[in-house]
Amino acid sequence: MKKYLLLILMILVMPLSVGCNSWGKVAPKGTVRNAIVEADVKKNLIGDGLTGLGVEVYEDGTAYLDGQVVSRADRRKARNDALKVWGVRRVVNNITVK
Repeated sequence: MKKYLLLILMILVMPLSVGCNSWGKVAPKGTVRNAIVEADVKKNLIGDGLTGLGVEVYEDGTAYLDGQVVSRADRRKARNDALKVWGVRRVVNNITVK
């Protein structure tokens, strides 16, 4: 009986734990939303080993990237990382290659 109760409890709780990475989709408009989108872009950049880059996101969905990278491939990676984030519609890539 305890096994079945535990199983039912797990089934009921499981849907609540899904979707933690989608909180940018339900965030309010304005500064808070922009900060959430910027954080997601920075997370993607760090995941690809791209550090020290500036990110600014505006309400129209435009993300501005700036800084320096060592190759054109890294510059493209940074742009693609920004475009992967929900809420980014356009990227202005001001990143320069050393």
